[in-house]
Amino acid sequence: MDTLNLVIFGIVAGFGVIGFLIGLSKGFFKSLIRLICVVLAAVVAFIMTPTLLDMAYGYAEPYLAELLTGVQELLVASPTLAEYIPVLISKLISPIAFILIFLVCLLAVAIVRGIL
Repeated sequence: MDTLNLVIFGIVAGFGVIGFLIGLSKGFFKSLIRLICVVLAAVVAFIMTPTLLDMAYGYAEPYLAELLTGVQELLVASPTLAEYIPVLISKLISPIAFILIFLVCLLAVAIVRGIL
C-alpha cells in the first residue's frame, strides 16, 4: 500500500476523530452516526479503489493516449513524467471515492431518520 494513501486516510481519520469530539457537545447519537459513516466510507473507498482505478483506466485510456501524444516533447525530456500521470490518477480516485461514499451514507441516514 502506498504511503500517500495512508497519509490521506490518516488525515481523514483525524478529521473524523475531531468531528466526533466536537459532536459530543452537540449530540452523541448524531456524531456516532457520522463516525460510522466516515469509517464505512473509508473502508469501502479503500476496498473499491483498485476496482475504480481499473474502470478509470479503461475509460480514460484513449484520452490519456491523446494527452500523451500532445505532450510528446515533454515526455521525451522527462521520461518519468509518463510514469507519474497514472500515479496521479490513482491518487485522485481514492479521495473522490471516499467523498462520494460518505455523502451517500449521510443521505441514506437522513432518509432513514426522515422515515422514522
